[in-house]
Amino acid sequence: MTSQPLFLSFGIFIALATFISLRREHIRPEHSTSWLAVGLLIIFFSCSPQLLLTLAGALHIEAQSVLPGIALTLLFGLVFGLAGMISKLRDEKVTLAQRIAILDYKVTQLELERGVRGDAGDTATCRN
Repeated sequence: MTSQPLFLSFGIFIALATFISLRREHIRPEHSTSWLAVGLLIIFFSCSPQLLLTLAGALHIEAQSVLPGIALTLLFGLVFGLAGMISKLRDEKVTLAQRIAILDYKVTQLELERGVRGDAGDTATCRN
């Protein structure tokens, strides 16, 4: 039994889920292109048995292993890219929190110098 119908269904599912999420604004357009590309590539490779046989021959592996290998490689690349993006966003979040703390300290020092500090000027109410 061939796994091509399973991967064709999987590719269609990824593409449809991406379109639905994009339409409902659950996913940003720049992120949806990666998911859509993965779904379409899985569909393309699952519909190209001759290409899979050629790749299997060139890589000296069984033909049944090519399509799962391609799908896993594409998904791994996508997840790895997202992990890098999350790491970058976390670093930016830490930097912003540090800058806010510095600015809060400076505002507090200025208020203390001027003797303005009171309930109306309390910056603690702005913090989350």
